[in-house]
Amino acid sequence: MCERRFIHVSKHLKTAHLVFNKEEKKILVNHAIGRVGYRTAKCPVSGCGYQQTRLDRHLKETHLELEPYQLHSKIEEVKMSQTIQLLRALRASNPTPMMVSSLDLIEEMQEHIVDVSPPQQSPEPTCGDPECVQRTHILKREIETLRFEKRQQMDDINDLRAKVQVLQRRVRRYKARFMSSGRPHLEPMCDEEEAGPSKRVPARQPVPLEVQQVPLEEQPVPLEEQPVPLEEQPVPLEEQPVPLEEQPVLLQEQPIPLEEQPSLQVEKVQPPQQQEAPVPRKKSRKEKHPGTTPIKGYAPWTEGSGRGNRMRFIPIPPAMEEYLDTYRDFHAGLNPTRKVLENAKSKVSRVKTFIFYMAHGHSRLCDWLFLDDMARIRGWVRSLVRGAKMKVTTAEFYLKNVANFVKFVSETPPRTSRLTKVQIFSLQREIRMCIKNLQRELVVHKMSVKRQKVGKLPLREDLKACLTRGRQRIPELLDDLEEEYSTRDRFLLYGFLTAYWSCLYGHRPGVYANLTDAEVVEAENTGGEDGYLLYVKEHKTARAFGEAQMFLTAEEFGWLQRWMAIKATTKEDKNSFLLYTKGRGPSKNLNVYLRMAWREMGLSGEINFTLIRTAIATYAKQSSNPADRKKVAEYMCHDVRTADKYYARNPDVAEAAAIRGIFASSLEEMPSTSGGALPLKKRKRQAEEKTGVHG
Repeated sequence: MCERRFIHVSKHLKTAHLVFNKEEKKILVNHAIGRVGYRTAKCPVSGCGYQQTRLDRHLKETHLELEPYQLHSKIEEVKMSQTIQLLRALRASNPTPMMVSSLDLIEEMQEHIVDVSPPQQSPEPTCGDPECVQRTHILKREIETLRFEKRQQMDDINDLRAKVQVLQRRVRRYKARFMSSGRPHLEPMCDEEEAGPSKRVPARQPVPLEVQQVPLEEQPVPLEEQPVPLEEQPVPLEEQPVPLEEQPVLLQEQPIPLEEQPSLQVEKVQPPQQQEAPVPRKKSRKEKHPGTTPIKGYAPWTEGSGRGNRMRFIPIPPAMEEYLDTYRDFHAGLNPTRKVLENAKSKVSRVKTFIFYMAHGHSRLCDWLFLDDMARIRGWVRSLVRGAKMKVTTAEFYLKNVANFVKFVSETPPRTSRLTKVQIFSLQREIRMCIKNLQRELVVHKMSVKRQKVGKLPLREDLKACLTRGRQRIPELLDDLEEEYSTRDRFLLYGFLTAYWSCLYGHRPGVYANLTDAEVVEAENTGGEDGYLLYVKEHKTARAFGEAQMFLTAEEFGWLQRWMAIKATTKEDKNSFLLYTKGRGPSKNLNVYLRMAWREMGLSGEINFTLIRTAIATYAKQSSNPADRKKVAEYMCHDVRTADKYYARNPDVAEAAAIRGIFASSLEEMPSTSGGALPLKKRKRQAEEKTGVHG
């Protein structure tokens, strides 16, 4: 809107341009950061009528005549067109709150403006020599390429200039704070290279009693909350700070020498026996538990999900980054899969949020003593639940990751750490107590989620109908694919196959996605007329249950053989998975294909693999004896203890009525005597007396 660069675009749109419509702000932010979906748009190259599902690949693989700068400009043109279409559609719906941007209106006005530009000049005369014409064309393309590179470099310079201005503001804030507080200098920063493995880090110097600590509210604003326009003039060379690659990161600043502070009056510290005792003042109610209030501005680091999460870009000092790399490699282990690597990186990202929160306001980080703050740990937990508005299950997951990290620190401490065993034990105890305090909300939340999920379970009739219609539809899809291959039929085949297998065995979608051609061939070699047994090695619970198994009849296994023959005729033979994709990885959209097949079957209701798996486990519990139920659970890689822990506490109406009947019958069976039951010895004596009398 204002064509300025900001670090926090969403906040700038809300505060500066008063964009309160969430959909409009989402469209504008996506346009600013370049996340505009244009795969289904029409090709912008004149004369090309391509309009399918992968415009990005079409431009790179088909239009090879385009130079890099031309390809970039075409993509930007398509993104702008898609953004304008989204804004027009939103404006046509008469949204509330009203829209503020006028990007789509400006485009409409420009479409109706009559072109009154002067006529184009005649082309420049050429000598007519073919070599000269070819050389001129080459030079023009080089000029356009250089202009494109120049624009890219100018954008990089503007970004660096914005970062320099932010750091200069932080330096000025630190100088003003220390000059006003009378503190002579900052503590020198220590690094792993300075301390070394065999050197002791010097202890902290005593701070004068006259110096009061600055509260958290007066500390510098974090980087993500400072919008900086690019129109500010660059700072002269002699006044510019140290280059960015030489500056420490994460709240670390260089020490300010005394000779560079002429206005700073350093006061002599009196001996302890000569110092006047400070006047005790009564603590207010707000200061009773300092540090427990969540620090403002740190919740945005926990926004987003997956690879788009901002936690992965939290800056920390190089020594800490190296130590966290060691922690990540420890969790990755030997021969990690792609999923294991992603999980290890996610664990490190959650630990980074904890370190970033705990290090706020500290200038000395290499000794790791900033972690010894129990009140701030409780404030971090509150920031997860209140500031980031996480579910209590996610907050517990963060706490467990931090607990594992603290255990790793206790067993393998950093080389520059000065945390004692007592301090590390206090950290572990505090984190365990925080996890314990969340248990009440955690159990209630899990029961609520389970109750809602049980209400969405598909009926037995729907699962039987899925098996019947899948047995009819899968051969038809294979016939269509053999006649004419299409991507839509392939996706439908994936949906019907996985729905059929799920209604039989209730496996997780990772079992079907990780099924490889080699495992199908292995089952073909060991199977026969009685059937075929598939063994899937890679899945979620392989560590606890081993290989996942699926038994298929000869007819059902014939479907896989026909599909592998169809796959051999395509160009995707490099993918080793049975349900292959365009790349080399497994399919990750099986839930989408399942819903496509479910709708084509004519079945209603929400559906996914988790609901089918839960339905099969629940129906097996209701209609099978404990031995058969255990066999079914082990075959589907399911732990019955987890289900018994929560499903037993969520009975339906019929089960609740039966339980009430048990209570009523127990009241009827109580003895009618008002005196109550006699003691055991007295009852035995009365029985012996009666026996003696009758005898």
